[in-house]
Amino acid sequence: MDDRHAPLMSRDARAPEQGNVPLSRVLPLLALLAAALLLVLAAAQGLRHLWNMENPDSAALHVGPFPAPELEAAPQPELAAYLKEKQRIAESYAWVDRRNGIARIPVEAAMEALAQENAVSAGKEKP
Repeated sequence: MDDRHAPLMSRDARAPEQGNVPLSRVLPLLALLAAALLLVLAAAQGLRHLWNMENPDSAALHVGPFPAPELEAAPQPELAAYLKEKQRIAESYAWVDRRNGIARIPVEAAMEALAQENAVSAGKEKP
């Protein structure tokens, strides 16, 4: 070390003491380390008991083969039936909520009704 800083440092800081570390300083650290280790082991044992893992080998999940996915070999007929049903719904009249007066009408009829409504409102707006 440089002697310029010597007045700012104590003698102990400039020349560390050679020799044994006092046991009174080491024992509390060892006791703290042992307590921490015991705490971790107790927590691990508590979790094993909580999860019923007394024998870790027997607690392993036995995973068998997964079943094959249930795919359709030929989905075309079912798709055709689905699209036919959707087309029937789009072209028919039915009640959606009779109590509140909500009905379903065919798309063509709805477009025609909107066109007539717009034509009437456009005719009224002209001076």
